[in-house]
Amino acid sequence: MKIGIIGFGHLGKALVKGLLSDAFVRRENICVTAKSQKTKELAQSEYGICVCRTNQELIDISDIIFICVPPDVFFAEFCDCTPVPESKHIISLMAGVTISKLKNCLGQSSIIRAMPNLGIERNDGIICYTETDNQYVVALLDHLGYSFCVPEADIEKVTAFASCGIGFAAYILNCFFEKGKELGFSPDASRQMADNIFRNALHAANYSELVDAVATKGGATEAGIQRFDRHDVKEIIGDAIDAAHRRMT
Repeated sequence: MKIGIIGFGHLGKALVKGLLSDAFVRRENICVTAKSQKTKELAQSEYGICVCRTNQELIDISDIIFICVPPDVFFAEFCDCTPVPESKHIISLMAGVTISKLKNCLGQSSIIRAMPNLGIERNDGIICYTETDNQYVVALLDHLGYSFCVPEADIEKVTAFASCGIGFAAYILNCFFEKGKELGFSPDASRQMADNIFRNALHAANYSELVDAVATKGGATEAGIQRFDRHDVKEIIGDAIDAAHRRMT
């Protein structure tokens, strides 16, 4: 199977890294399109994959086509394209663009939507996808991390929670990192402590029980948790996820 990837930005690169790991997909079976000459050269020199001159060329030679460009780029470049043959399988990684809209531009080829986060580059991503009977497509997505099928109406929910969530988690981690430096620790020590704090919290079988175990009555942790509660940190995080979801719907 020849796999084409339209767009070679952060998401396209993460996808290529994930597919190439453990030689799950051979380099000669991946081709991409990219805007800048620098990005094209990177695809060839660093990843050893083929770069097509046009999106149409990529579509013509690929069996499975991932769309990794922003929606505005897609609508500017694809709505005048020749309809994609029904024998080809399209996987759209664009937020907010429905299968119905995709079919209006691309024709009645096999189209699913999927939404990964950037953890796919280490085969440790979250990938939700709409229903498909193509088992090779399912195997590709399974290789990239924890994948699961959802109704199309839930794609944006997973995007807000898992894809945007990496950015939210990194924001919170960076707050710990910056506070460590403010307390006088070196950047390296601050980074090590921040990483360790979150890594160990992730090992908890139950997050709420870990909070209760650490936040002993009258202790320092309880004082910090109470501060979180007074400032509605739980509600702020929920609002951030809801705001991301609203932006896509």
